[in-house]
Amino acid sequence: MDLHQLLEAEAKQSQIVKARESFIDYAQRVRPDLIIGRHHRLLARRFEAILSGKLKRLMIFMPPGHSKSLMGSILLPSWFLGRYPQRRVLHISHTAELVQGFGREVRDLLQTEEYREIFPNVELRPDVKAVGRWHTTHGGIYTAAGVGGAISGKRGDLGILDDVISEQDAYSEVARRTFKQWYPGGFRTRLMPGAPIVWINTRWAFNDPAGWEREQAEERGEAWDVVELPAILDDVAAAILGDGAKSGEALFPELWPLKELEAIRAELPRSQWEALYQQKPRPEEGGILKPAWWKRWPNGKSMPNALHIVQSWDTAYSTEALKSNSYSARSTWAIFEDENRGSGMHAMLLLEAWRGRVDYPELRREAMKAYMDYKPDRVLVEKKASGLSLVQDLRKSGLPISTYQPDRDKVARAYAVQAMLESGQIWAPERRWADEFIQDLAQFPNGDSKDWTDTATQAWLLLRNGHWLHHPDDKDDDPEQTRRSSRAPAYG
Repeated sequence: MDLHQLLEAEAKQSQIVKARESFIDYAQRVRPDLIIGRHHRLLARRFEAILSGKLKRLMIFMPPGHSKSLMGSILLPSWFLGRYPQRRVLHISHTAELVQGFGREVRDLLQTEEYREIFPNVELRPDVKAVGRWHTTHGGIYTAAGVGGAISGKRGDLGILDDVISEQDAYSEVARRTFKQWYPGGFRTRLMPGAPIVWINTRWAFNDPAGWEREQAEERGEAWDVVELPAILDDVAAAILGDGAKSGEALFPELWPLKELEAIRAELPRSQWEALYQQKPRPEEGGILKPAWWKRWPNGKSMPNALHIVQSWDTAYSTEALKSNSYSARSTWAIFEDENRGSGMHAMLLLEAWRGRVDYPELRREAMKAYMDYKPDRVLVEKKASGLSLVQDLRKSGLPISTYQPDRDKVARAYAVQAMLESGQIWAPERRWADEFIQDLAQFPNGDSKDWTDTATQAWLLLRNGHWLHHPDDKDDDPEQTRRSSRAPAYG
């Protein structure tokens, strides 16, 4: 071997050693055709933190065509199994067909010459090589399954979720609920203690599974590291990306120059552009209770002095309701004096919101806990068959129960309180769970879910009728009535 060949061999060996430790070097080695952008280097650093144990929860939100699935669903699991051939990968997508396609590519990559040079000891067991489930000779296992698929008995030391809901199902409340019911008891319970999760998504809808899980994690005290990168960078994304990135630039100019993105934006409806390419999905609004009308209570600002607290319930726990995935729901509201609107004028602040698909014993326990947590002056329950047992039991327990008998349909009720929201009387905290509540109301009546809307409109109507809130269309014949600050409302 001459000196030139020796230097080439040394350089190649150096590259192979780097590829074992550096994800971006690995990606370039096994996929020499890959165009590397700034966002790929950012993802590579996150993946290295995942494998080192420094990062346990990672969400990646990026536009179509920016190689997020190649990086996260093909290169990541193959690198993981190269580094740890005795471990297990559990890979999920919205259909088994899609995720098995990923499984085929990962399996085939492990058998390439480039891969074998980097990880020469990693081989596939010849007797277990199906695209959806295959083994390494070291005992490692790759399992691919669709959402809701049978994964009982399967385990994962690394969990990967890639587009767990399809474009067609993005606005389906039934599809979202199916995932929400399956994820905690299905996917999460199949992961080994301390196993990291990588969640890859293009955002379709505000209340998609990724948005829901971020809120759930916040309530559990868990933190997801979220890499949210729009096709055209804003200030926040540019700061996350670093490397000299600036607002207004293309995220991946090497493949998607700004001119090309502007042409796509011109062709798409604004809502699709914002969701698909900018990762800022907006709900399909029903046009009655608009998000822009809500007043937002800043984080860190002291809560106002509550003059009256109302807890409003919409119940659904019959056999028929449970079969149809119906939810019971609650929202809690505080009346306070709004100095910005004038002395003695009131506004309403959303304190919390809950909903769940529960049977009656669990619903009663939840109602008792919510009462003890917030000590409302009134607990409102719609007077319908599924709520009567709750009304009777809570009254026996000494709770201040009021029943509500609607005198108009749901849409008419929303229109009856619309001006109260538009005039700035309704507040919500700057929290993600409140965002979900606001967007749920914004979709009414187009959305599949109407339970939170029912809790809000019945509370607003009763407080208006009790003269705690002043509807802009109400005649101000008796200022004392419309600015009442200490007497209880006139509930029926």
